[in-house]
Amino acid sequence: LANWSEYANYMGMAIDILNYMQDTLDVEASKDFATPMSELYTFMKMRLFKANIGKDPKVIDEVVDLVKDLKDTWKQAIKQDVSIS
Repeated sequence: LANWSEYANYMGMAIDILNYMQDTLDVEASKDFATPMSELYTFMKMRLFKANIGKDPKVIDEVVDLVKDLKDTWKQAIKQDVSIS
């Protein structure tokens, strides 16, 4: 991206997505799943806030790696038809 304001815009969108994912967790269906996921989403949002304040792309890369790992985990769970309840 050409400048930091573009990064900030995309970080804002990423935080909005993480907020949505966190808000849609069903604690009643599976507290053992929802609680750690909520904590992970909170951690990722805090890291993005830190990246924005410190203008640190390395922190953004850290969150991107976490999201990629999460995506890969979901893909593997779908292949194995793993239930979270």
